[in-house]
Amino acid sequence: GVGLAALCRVSIAAPSARFWFPEVEIGLAPTVVLSWLPRLVGPKRAFDLTATARRVDAAEALGLGLLTAVAPSDPALEATVDDFVATLCRHQPAVHAQITGFLEASADLTQDQTDELAADKLILASLAGRGG
Repeated sequence: GVGLAALCRVSIAAPSARFWFPEVEIGLAPTVVLSWLPRLVGPKRAFDLTATARRVDAAEALGLGLLTAVAPSDPALEATVDDFVATLCRHQPAVHAQITGFLEASADLTQDQTDELAADKLILASLAGRGG
């Protein structure tokens, strides 16, 4: 579950949720998780989370970047998700697609390459008569 939550664009949890990587408890190295987790939380935290199968609460998962948000209470989870979705729906899906595309295209670039890509996208969008 934590892998799915961490890899989704949006993941919101109840405060009572707990997250861990249980593979090590059955004698398996979580290699699939380790293919992306160090880039998300750093190699030291990735080692800690996977090698120990330590359970983290929703607040810590949020701080690690595994979640987008934590609801203020368990009963408020549904309303928190509804509010987030309503906020997203106020904006054009094409903009969300552009944001997602940029994040994916720039994920493995250097900062200079990312800056160049951003400038190129802004120029192309301006010439097409749309924002960045």
